[in-house]
This record gives sequence, C-alpha cells and structure tokens, in this order.
Amino acid sequence: MSCIMLSNESLAILANSCAKISIHPDYYQISAPSSLCNALHALPSFEVNRRAQKIFERLYLLNANAYDERYKKMVVNLAPSIDLNMYDSIQPVEYDPKNRICIVKPFHYRLYKIIQCYLYQVDDNKTTRTDPLVLALYDLKESIGLYIIENTVEYHAACWG
Repeated sequence: MSCIMLSNESLAILANSCAKISIHPDYYQISAPSSLCNALHALPSFEVNRRAQKIFERLYLLNANAYDERYKKMVVNLAPSIDLNMYDSIQPVEYDPKNRICIVKPFHYRLYKIIQCYLYQVDDNKTTRTDPLVLALYDLKESIGLYIIENTVEYHAACWG
C-alpha cells in the first residue's frame, strides 16, 4: 500500500454511493446498514448532491487526519472543491431473469475495494477508527460483499443447508 491519501475520484465515488444507497437502497439493491443511516442522519436527506458533498468533505477530513498522524505529513484540512457529478458511477440495479439474480457489475467490485482501501488508510488513527461514518463503512462493505456473493450463479446453485 502506498502512502498517499485516497484520490479525490475514489472519495467522490464513495461519497456519491453512500448518499444514494442511504436515500434509495431499493433502487441500487444494496442494503443501507442502519449504522450508515445513523451516521448520516443530520445530513440533507432529499438532495442527493448536497448529501454527497457533505459526505465527501467528512471522508476527506477523516482521511487527512489519519494520513497526518500516520506519516507526520501535514495535509490541508479543507476538502478540495470538485464536481462530484463527474464521479457518479453507481448504477441502478439490473435483473437477470434467466438466472433470477441481480447483475453484479465491475462498479460493485470497485466500490468494495475503495471502501477496503479507505478503511485501511484510516485504521491507525484512534479518532478516525471510531468515527460513526467509518464504522458504518465496515457495515456497508459487508452489505456490498453480500450483494456480490448472493448475486452469482454459483451461490444460487449451491445447496441450502
């Protein structure tokens, strides 16, 4: 793992995904963990873009604090201004009626890996490690992992019990 902060692109993808999944979980078929809803409860709930911007800022600051503590390199503690819409890659669910499963797309794997990388980066800092949003990302990672596994032909072919 390199000693750089998570890219703004990855943070934007994560922020947009958290905003959309927490507001419209059925549209994306990824369960929004209650911990994520609780961590985001004070944010605007009907404007996805405003919610995503606030999440982006929070993710950036947590990452900057953990990076600074780990590498003793001062980072600007102000989230950069970027157009989050440029990095909106979460897609609505598509269903495969033949196999009776939702279609897992490369995006799902990318989002899972972004969360995994983010959690690695903030893990050394006691403050960030216990932040409600970070704790919620552990639960979201599990939800996405379950979505990926449970929407494979192999999973559905396996015997129950």
